[in-house]
Amino acid sequence: SKIFKFFLGTRSFVIKTISHISNRNIKGILHAVFLGERDYLSTHVKKIFRNAGIYHLLAISGLHVVILITSLMILLKYIPVASNFKTMVLILAVWFYLFFIGFTPSIFRAVIMATIILLSNIIQKNSRVGNSLFIAGILWLIISPISLFSPGFQLSFTATFGIITLFPIFKKMFIPKLKNKYIHFIVNAILSSFFVSFSAFIATAPVIIYHFGEISFFGLIANIFAVFLMSISMNTFFLSIFFQIFVQKISIWFSASAEFI
Repeated sequence: SKIFKFFLGTRSFVIKTISHISNRNIKGILHAVFLGERDYLSTHVKKIFRNAGIYHLLAISGLHVVILITSLMILLKYIPVASNFKTMVLILAVWFYLFFIGFTPSIFRAVIMATIILLSNIIQKNSRVGNSLFIAGILWLIISPISLFSPGFQLSFTATFGIITLFPIFKKMFIPKLKNKYIHFIVNAILSSFFVSFSAFIATAPVIIYHFGEISFFGLIANIFAVFLMSISMNTFFLSIFFQIFVQKISIWFSASAEFI
């Protein structure tokens, strides 16, 4: 009962932060991507996202878990604490996110996979993320074998596989190491977010084509930039939620920034 009240209070706090947003359509988008509530989305917004081929951004899925983990990893990278402690923070964060949103199949599956992959970094000295991903997939299929044929499982699995295999290549080729640590932090955060999104999209494209019949060229381009911008907007709104606790004026500024993005 106390846990339920805690998460209910947290949702109310997020809703209060969303109230800083003036645009009704953007309020609906934030309700969808932060709380899993799509009832606030107007028909106009749904049509725009569907026609652009980015409607999946309005449904909380493994992508949002990846955005959360990636953002926290970038933040924790510059905090001088033990790596195992950072890993435990990530695990606690994704489970908090699960309880906050609710036990939907896509989120539960993504959190299980993320937990196993993250735990492997503590248990194994030389962890192989690919092996951890396949172990997570096997364990989930033992629980729900029928998931093998579901688009949700295939998209979550291929997206994660694409990130762990393609992103390191893109990072090595296109993300420069700059001498100024502050500029490096900003550039690394922006480009990392972009190439994580790009890697996931490339990997999931065959699954999307198989299940939905086609993938438009415009959708390809739109997804690359839309996922990138959505991740920036979500991170900005995370800051708005954080500052809502301490300094409301700063929270309102970050909310306005998230609205603009």
